[in-house]
Amino acid sequence: MAKGLPRFSATVAVFVGPSPGGKTKLDEPASPLWNKPFTDPFHWGGGFKQSMRPLVSTLMPEATEPEATLLYAVYNFDSVQDPHANHVPEASMRKGSSAVLSLLEKSPPRLIVPMESRSYEKLREALVERERGYEVVMNNEFPIMISIYNNSKRFHRKILGFRIDGVGPLKGSVVVRLPQHPAKILRADYATACGKAARNLFEQLAAAST
Repeated sequence: MAKGLPRFSATVAVFVGPSPGGKTKLDEPASPLWNKPFTDPFHWGGGFKQSMRPLVSTLMPEATEPEATLLYAVYNFDSVQDPHANHVPEASMRKGSSAVLSLLEKSPPRLIVPMESRSYEKLREALVERERGYEVVMNNEFPIMISIYNNSKRFHRKILGFRIDGVGPLKGSVVVRLPQHPAKILRADYATACGKAARNLFEQLAAAST
């Protein structure tokens, strides 16, 4: 399932999640947008209202907000609504990985941002297992220090990411997993810190390919 897919090839960032949120477990069809701003995530429930706007602007600092709303998308491994990411069955996510990978290849983004750990692992597995010629570095942990809501005893201490090498449309794209799922980020300053960490790793990994 895809939301906010721009028509042109200059997609900058794609968020990847397990499923669309929602209170009713209904199948939600894809709703691509063509040259229209994608602002729905700014109004989604949970932490999305506080996190998505600063995440988008931090991950794409070169773009103005109106430009950024045309340059990102949200893809999901499953189309059945569930507000709890850990409730989405592994089998459903595995089944949807082929469609997610195909969408990414149709409009290769510079940055792919899995929103939580299972989406990160399913994407990496799909890249490696589908025999498309991609190469993925296995050593993908990098140290960070992000305070969780300014709590002096709680920190994110690592961030995961890798550059896609080998051959294929996604060669050169960078994958960086957010330190926290946007739905669980309830303050803009926390979102900005997570976004900056992801952006910094993106720049580091992208530079390594030049």
